[in-house]
This record gives sequence, C-alpha cells and structure tokens, in this order.
Amino acid sequence: MALSPAQNLTRFDKLINPDGTPTDLFMRLLQSSNLLTNEAQAQIDALTGFTINTTAPIAGGPKVLGTDPNITLSHADSGVTAGAKGTATKVAVVTVDAKGHVTVLAETAIDFTVEVEDEGGSLGIFQKLNFAGAGVTATDAGGGVALVTIPGGGGGGSVLGAPWTVPTLAAFTQFNVAPDVMTDTPAGINVNTPNGGHPFALSGAYKAAPGGTYSIYMRVKHILIGPATNSRYGGFVLRNSANGRFLSFNFFTNGYQFGFNYNRWDNAFAYNAGFGAGLTMAFPPEWLKIDIGAAGVTGFWFGDGYNWSSIGLTELWASWLGATPTEIGFGGNNALQTMYVVNSFDTTAPAAGGGGEQG
Repeated sequence: MALSPAQNLTRFDKLINPDGTPTDLFMRLLQSSNLLTNEAQAQIDALTGFTINTTAPIAGGPKVLGTDPNITLSHADSGVTAGAKGTATKVAVVTVDAKGHVTVLAETAIDFTVEVEDEGGSLGIFQKLNFAGAGVTATDAGGGVALVTIPGGGGGGSVLGAPWTVPTLAAFTQFNVAPDVMTDTPAGINVNTPNGGHPFALSGAYKAAPGGTYSIYMRVKHILIGPATNSRYGGFVLRNSANGRFLSFNFFTNGYQFGFNYNRWDNAFAYNAGFGAGLTMAFPPEWLKIDIGAAGVTGFWFGDGYNWSSIGLTELWASWLGATPTEIGFGGNNALQTMYVVNSFDTTAPAAGGGGEQG
C-alpha cells in the first residue's frame, strides 16, 4: 500500500533491517515520493545529452557523456622541437599563433658589428674596437651612439704618431732624481723639479739602448719653464756605462727665445762643457729626435708637423762619450721650478702632419 505524503514517520518506524537491507516501509516511502524520483531522472537525462567538441590542436571529441564514463583529450604536437634556444652568440626566434601556441622556434646569430664614424663619415664596420693611447673615454650620446674622445684629438691633426705608446717609469732607471719627482700619468711620465732643482747636476731616467744604428723620437710637453742660467730643460740623455760619462741634448731659454745644445758631463754631478745652436726659436718644439750612428749622434726638432729640422751639429763619439751609448733616456738640469711630461719615447716616428698642439 502506498503511503500518504502527509503521513509522518515515528521514531519507532524502521527503515533498515538488521542485515542492512531496506525495510518494506522505506521502499514504499521512496516509491510514493514522485518529486525525488523526477528530479533525479531529469539530472540523468541532462548529463546523457551533454556533448564535448574539440578543435585542433586539441583532439578527443566529440564526446557524449553518459554513453561512456571515460573521456580522453590530447594536445597535438605543434611541430616545434622541444629544447632550450639561445646562446652567447645566438638569440631565439619564436613565432606564436593567435591562440598562443608556439609554431616556430629557431635561432639566429647575434650581429655584434658596429659602424665607426669620424665626424659623421663612415670609417667601416667592425666587430671590435681598440683605441691606442691613454685617457680615451666613451660616453652615451643617445640613440645607441657612443661618443669616443681621444685626448688631444681634433683641431687639425693634433694627435701625433701612428699612434705612439705612452712610456712608464717601470721601463726606466731613475738617476739623481731628488728633489725632482717623477710620476706615471695617463699622458706619460710627469717630471716636476722644485725651485732650486739641479743647477749643476744632471737628473733623469734611462734604459738600455738598442743595438746598431737607430733613431729615438721623444715627445716632451713643457708645462712650466722658468728662465734661468745653468738650466737645460727636458731632452735626451745618453750614457756610456764603461766610463760613466753623459751626453745630454736639451733646449735652453732666456725667457723669450729657445735654442738647443749638447752638454758633456763627466758624471751626473760634474758638468764639463756645452755647445750648440743659438736662441733662434720662439717656442719649444714638442718633438725631438736623435739619430744614433756608428760615428756619432745628430739632433733634430719637429716644428711644422712635416719636416725634421737639424740643429746643425753632430757630436762624434770619439770627441767625448768614447763609444755608442749603452743607456739612453731623458732628463736635464734645472735651476728653477720646471715641469714637463714625456708623452712618447720610442723608435717609431710621429705621423706626418701631426705637429699641432696637444694638451
């Protein structure tokens, strides 16, 4: 018999038998509840008619639920080889479709080249730049452009050399230095002589001389010159270690004009004699040269940037030094405060047209 929906169950009504099976009361109650049965059937009908459709690259549809409890979906291969891309010299190239799938994954070489320009004119395209000389700086000029500044550059060919190598004190042996002070700077070797200096003594630095015949080119920038008697300013120093004698090639001044002379020294503390050209120049040249030959030495100065001018004198080895020098360097004897910088001391000649002023 069916139960009325309004019939209430009491606490004495049993729904489950001792063996775990439902009682007749429970079964009649369930059958008489049309609401519970209808809702359950509606949900079952809805799931049975639900379909899952797929489009590439997702595979596995369509699928009607309720006909098979197992659903298998898969993602098709994109055609891209799995793995990492990009190295120190290559960059990854990636193509992505509208749905975010990677369709192309490759590599291409990084272009490390840079175009070098001089005042806007191209000098070529290179992978590596190497600036010779000291004090070179590079700043960001904007737009990916680096502004490279070479000290002394511009101004009508003021950078001399091919290019020259800046000397350092480590390559030289200093002699009779005090009270002079010699220091390495980005521009070269700075020599500072205090007031009083070495009025009757030779001071400087030298190193082993090359063998055979050769030329030495020296760029010396005079910063401070005090006109005084018994003073020969920064120039070449030649020494014969066998007898200890020196020969110096320097310029001198009366404060208004400049000239050159050779000076003979018994040793660094004993002046012997001097001779040379008169006061004929309005400024001290920045480049000096000496030609060392089998018989003697000839001195030159570099004034216009194109031609070497001889001082008109050749000192024979037999006259004083006794043989070709075993050491060669720079120095002088200064009675007043003097400062100069040796920018170059080399067997390489400066480039023609480079005789302009340089700081």
